[in-house]
Amino acid sequence: MKKILTTVAFIMPFALLSCSLDNFDAPDAAISGGFYDDVTGELILQDIVNGTKIKYEEYGYSNPEQQNMVVKNDGTYRNSKIFSGTYDFYFEESNFIPPVRLIGYEIHKGENTLDFHVQPYIRITGALIRKEGNKIVARFNVSPTTSNYQVKEVGLFAHSDYAVGADLSTVRTKANVNAVIEDSQSYTLEINLDDNSDNLKPGKSYYFRVGALIDAAGAKYNYAKTVKITI
Repeated sequence: MKKILTTVAFIMPFALLSCSLDNFDAPDAAISGGFYDDVTGELILQDIVNGTKIKYEEYGYSNPEQQNMVVKNDGTYRNSKIFSGTYDFYFEESNFIPPVRLIGYEIHKGENTLDFHVQPYIRITGALIRKEGNKIVARFNVSPTTSNYQVKEVGLFAHSDYAVGADLSTVRTKANVNAVIEDSQSYTLEINLDDNSDNLKPGKSYYFRVGALIDAAGAKYNYAKTVKITI
C-alpha cells in the first residue's frame, strides 16, 4: 500500500504541471490573400520551394520574433493558425518590387483577407511550350518592368509535379542573359528528350514552365503558366 501511495504522489505533480502547460489560448484568427500584378490584375506565380515569403512581426514584444508565411505556387497564401493582434508585414525576398513595410495591420478574430497589388520584376508573355520531335521547345517573351536591374538568366524547367520551378525540377535548361532589357525580348529554350530519358520517360506526362530571373538582391524567378505534356 505504501508503494502505491508513493507512486501516486510522484505522478500527481507532473499531471498538474502538464495541465498548466497546456492552458494557453489557441490561435483565434486566419489570414489569406494573393499577390496580384498591379497592371494586369493576374496572380503572380511563384516557386513553391524557396519562393516568396511573407515576413511578419507581432506587436507587444520588446524583441518581436520574425515569422514567415510561404506563398503558394499560384500566388495565394493562407495561415489558419495566427493570433488576433497588431502586426507589421514586409518582404526581403520576392519576385516583385517589395512594397513599403505594412505597419500596424490589425488582424481580427476569425477570417481576415489581405491582398497585395505589386509590380513584378518581369512579365513573361506569349509562352508556348510543346514537343517537337525529340525535344521540348519553349518560346517566350521577357519584359522587365524596371531598367534598374539586369535580367540575369532565363530557364525552362521540367518535373513530375505541377509546382515545377527553378528549385523543383529534375531537368532544366538555363541561359545566361546578364543584360538590361529595355523592352521585350524573345527567347527559345530546348530540352533534348533523348539526353534526359532517365528523368523524362516516354509515355509519361510531365510539367514544364519557363521563367526569368532579375539580378536584384533577394529576387526570385518570375514564371509563365505550367504546361503538361506527355512525352
